[in-house]
Amino acid sequence: MQATGMEGIEAAAFQHNWASSSTPSDPSPTAMTPVVARPNEFLMMDYSQLDMEECLLMFYSKFYPFDRIYRVKGPYFTRREFSMTLANQTYIRFLSFLGEADMRERIVQAKPIKIDIGAIYSARPSEKKSLMPASFSAIERELVFDIDLTDYDDIRKCCQNKKMCIKCWQYIVAAVKVLDAILRMDFGFVSILWVFSGRRGIHCWVADKRARTLDSGLRKAIVSYIEISRSAGKTSGNGANYSVSNGGSYNNSSAVESHPMIKRALSLVSPIFKQKILPELLSEDVENTDLATSLSGLCPAPNGLIEMWKKEKICDPLERWKTIVQQLCTSEKKQRSHLAEEFILHRLYPRLDSNVSIGLNHLLKAPFCVHPDTGKICVPIDPALIDKFDPDMVPTIHSILSKENGSDHLQPYLLLMDQFLESLNK
Repeated sequence: MQATGMEGIEAAAFQHNWASSSTPSDPSPTAMTPVVARPNEFLMMDYSQLDMEECLLMFYSKFYPFDRIYRVKGPYFTRREFSMTLANQTYIRFLSFLGEADMRERIVQAKPIKIDIGAIYSARPSEKKSLMPASFSAIERELVFDIDLTDYDDIRKCCQNKKMCIKCWQYIVAAVKVLDAILRMDFGFVSILWVFSGRRGIHCWVADKRARTLDSGLRKAIVSYIEISRSAGKTSGNGANYSVSNGGSYNNSSAVESHPMIKRALSLVSPIFKQKILPELLSEDVENTDLATSLSGLCPAPNGLIEMWKKEKICDPLERWKTIVQQLCTSEKKQRSHLAEEFILHRLYPRLDSNVSIGLNHLLKAPFCVHPDTGKICVPIDPALIDKFDPDMVPTIHSILSKENGSDHLQPYLLLMDQFLESLNK
C-alpha cells in the first residue's frame, strides 16, 4: 500500500470517470455538480453495473452524514486526524479538515473506499511535516475497542477467516453484552457508540471526557481489568488456566463465585451458550472425533461419555451438557467443578485487540463508511437490541442508492448516532 500526502489526492481522486461518455472531460467538482443536483438520475441507473468508486461518489454526495461526524468533536475538529484509503489502495494519513464543508468537499472528490478516524492532536495533523516532533502529539482520543471474529477461529465450527454467518455472529453478541456491561456498570461510562465493522466484527467508541483524556498507561489498566488472563499449559476446559487481575485462578480459588465481573459475564452469556452454541457443539450430528476434541480437558474420559450418550439415547444438546456439569460437580477433584463455567467463558468472553485500545494514535473506521468488500454500511448498533441485529440485513451501498427513499434505510441508524451525540452534552 502506497502512502502519500494530500497532494496525492488530486492525482488519484478522479482516475475513473463515473458518468457516461457525455461527461465533461474535466473531472472537477463543478463538472460533477449537475449530476449530484438531480436526484432522479440516481434512480435511472443500474447500480449493479457500476464499480464501487462510482457508487461511492453518489453515496458521499447524497447520503453520508458528514454533519454527524463533524459534531463528534466540533470545537477541536480541525485537529482531528483522518485517513483515507483510495481505490488504488493509496493510503493517506494525517489529514485534517477546516470544517464540515471542507470535509464534505474533499471526501466527495477523493471517493475513498475507507475513512478512518484518529486522535485529536496538539496541532493540525495536515501541518505535521512542518512541525518539530515535540510540538506534535496526540492529546485526546476516544477509548476504543475492536472485536473481530477471526480471533474466534479456534472455536468457530461454521466459518473461518473472513467468512461469517449468523451462527458465529453469536460470539459478537456475547462480547457486546459483556463489554457494554463492564463499561457502564464498572466504569460508569455513558457516551458509548457501537458500530458494525461491515463484515465480521464490531467497534466500540467510549467518548466520555474522562475516557477521551486517558493516557496509554490508564488505557492499558482498563484493558487489563477487562481481560481474563490465560496461563497456557494448565489442564482445564480448553487447555488454559483462566484468572482475573484482582481475583483468583479457577484452579486455585473460586473466581467464578468471588469475582462479580466474571459472575455477571456468566449470567449474560450462559443463555447464548445454551440456546445458540450448544446445538452446534453437542449435536448428535457432530462426528465423535470432533466431540472428543471439543470436550478434551473438560471431561476426563470424553469417549466414554459419548458412548454413554449413545447407549442411553441422550441426543438433546442441553441434556448432554447437563450430564457433563453433573459429572464435574461430583468429581473428587474440587477444582474441576468450575471447568464448565470456564468452558463457557473461553468461548463467549470478549476477545479484544488490546493494541487498538491502548494506543492513542490508532485509527478506527468511521461510522457509516462502506465496507469495500461487502458493500455493507458500517451502521451503529443498539447494544440493548444486539440479539436482534442481523449483519446480513444491514443496508448496503447498492440498496441505499437504488431506492428513491434510500435515506429512509439509514434513518434508524442515524437516530442511534444522534442519541450518542446527545449523550456527549450531558
